[in-house]
Amino acid sequence: MQRKIILIVAVIAGLLVFSAPVSQAQQQFSPSDLAGDWVVFLYGAYETKTEHMYGICRINELGMITAGTNTYRGVENEFRGGMLTISPEGVVTGNVILEAWRIELKFLWSRMNMAKSEITGMVEGQWYAGLIRLIKAGGTPVSGG
Repeated sequence: MQRKIILIVAVIAGLLVFSAPVSQAQQQFSPSDLAGDWVVFLYGAYETKTEHMYGICRINELGMITAGTNTYRGVENEFRGGMLTISPEGVVTGNVILEAWRIELKFLWSRMNMAKSEITGMVEGQWYAGLIRLIKAGGTPVSGG
């Protein structure tokens, strides 16, 4: 009886150890996951103002922002560049440059969801921190992730 219990515990432990790399391997991210058109929303606060920006940008397979337009503080303008990187775990870092006032939004902490269709995180702008959300344009909405 004791041998059966030891055997069962050993099998369960082995399954736990050997299944971890498999599940991690299925959840890897790469720079190509950033490629495409993204709808962008920024929410933040600075003194008595509420900051907001919305628009759409195009990111190439290297993570460079190559095109896009947005409305920031009610002014229509363009994305003027920037570069995003993504770790194998889905952590996104980098910056986005807006035409208006030449503002650079630096990604402080952001993460891509498991469906690779959304990026949510914190950015720092000219005088404020904000919440940024990018949703892959043309994708299918998913729950969870």
